[in-house]
Amino acid sequence: MLSILFFYFIWKKFSELAVGYNKSKHYGWFGILIYLGGALFVGLLLGVLNEIFGWGIDFENNAVIRFMDIPVGLLSCYILYLILDKKWKSEVVEIDSIDNIGNPTDEID
Repeated sequence: MLSILFFYFIWKKFSELAVGYNKSKHYGWFGILIYLGGALFVGLLLGVLNEIFGWGIDFENNAVIRFMDIPVGLLSCYILYLILDKKWKSEVVEIDSIDNIGNPTDEID
């Protein structure tokens, strides 16, 4: 149930970011996929390291391991959010005056 709330707010933030830069609002789904992918990656990595080093982690009865996907997923979403914001911000060309409309971007001030 908690994941549904996270999915909604992640979708909302990524959609608002995309619409703010004139992109499709469906980038919100990309944020949800990154949340799940980040949690899956860390879970697989932890499982492989458990087998290699023989830590003996009980994945079924350990609440810390179960809820580890929340901060990992949110961190991966936050990193992607910053990357997309920086990338889309660099793609925006701001025109200061209405007199510059139609001129190539090289000729603007």
